[in-house]
Amino acid sequence: MREIFLKIFGDHKADEASKISMFSYHHIIYLVLIFGAVVLLTILFKNKNEEKKNKLIKTIAILVLITYLFDFFMQPFYNKGTIDVNGEIILDKFPFHICTVLSILIMYSRYGKYGNVIKTPIAVLAILAPLMWLIYPGTALNSSQAAFSYVVIQLFLYHGLVFIYGCLSLLLKDVKLDIKKIYREALCIIGIALWATLGNLLYSTTNSDYNWFFLKDPVFSFIPKAINPFVVIIIFFLSALTIYGIYYLVLLIRNKIKDNNCAFNEVINN
Repeated sequence: MREIFLKIFGDHKADEASKISMFSYHHIIYLVLIFGAVVLLTILFKNKNEEKKNKLIKTIAILVLITYLFDFFMQPFYNKGTIDVNGEIILDKFPFHICTVLSILIMYSRYGKYGNVIKTPIAVLAILAPLMWLIYPGTALNSSQAAFSYVVIQLFLYHGLVFIYGCLSLLLKDVKLDIKKIYREALCIIGIALWATLGNLLYSTTNSDYNWFFLKDPVFSFIPKAINPFVVIIIFFLSALTIYGIYYLVLLIRNKIKDNNCAFNEVINN
């Protein structure tokens, strides 16, 4: 049994045809599949009743958590299980990154006693955070791993599911944005930043250094390290503001089209 798991979940070295890198055609395929899933599910469920929409979104929320937790059981098979005698888990995947902690926050926002308070901001962050990773995975794409090995599939599957959850929450009107309440996004981002800071302080040692939520070391070298945590928080908040801007722009365009159609029908009827 162990040998089977090692073959499935262990390393699959890339050759020239299966090598994946930033914006390689393999990367593009993953993006097309994820964005295509959002479009397809929106089309299939946009006219369904609220119960079916809610069941779909809850199913995706559960799949997010399952995908996240399942990976910890498979990590000891990475590198053909030779990291040590029993293999080991990857601490960097602990829930201190914004993407990983969203697996827990999504579930709480749907099933927690006070989850409804953060349901909308978590949905917005579930669009933003994985989208940033999907477009710019950075060093997460190890070109030595085959594009469709478990290690790579898991990364895109997890981030893709989180992204799909956020998009469908908005597109299927499970949540509605209210610019007067955007302070909730700000509070959630600050809260996640403080949580990530705790992780960085607890788990970083002389032998291992963690940079959860990219607070300790900037993603881009031109950002001064001293102000980097504030830059990260501001960037995420401005990105959330952009989502709100797009949302209201779409509503404005839709209302304009509706008004024009009503005016046209009125002229025809008269």
